[in-house]
Amino acid sequence: LSDQIFVDALPAGASIFAYPNPTSDYLILATNTGETVGNIELFDIRGRQLNCPSEGLMNGSFRIDVSALKSGLYSLVISGSEGSESLRFSKK
Repeated sequence: LSDQIFVDALPAGASIFAYPNPTSDYLILATNTGETVGNIELFDIRGRQLNCPSEGLMNGSFRIDVSALKSGLYSLVISGSEGSESLRFSKK
């Protein structure tokens, strides 16, 4: 992969986003509406659920450690106070 940044367009009403994408070590998960994030699940391209070590940040965002993942495509399923959203990201 090149050093391009992939940005999925936020669907109307989307309230959760992740950056930088692609990433090599950490992914920041943030909301643009102050939505409360309840659960974060990480899946590989084959749909297998993986360990998702994360830590809350002071501004309501989360930092997810993806440094141990192999290069490839992954998805996050985030459950929040306003429902669930799925986000894709690339690990360099």
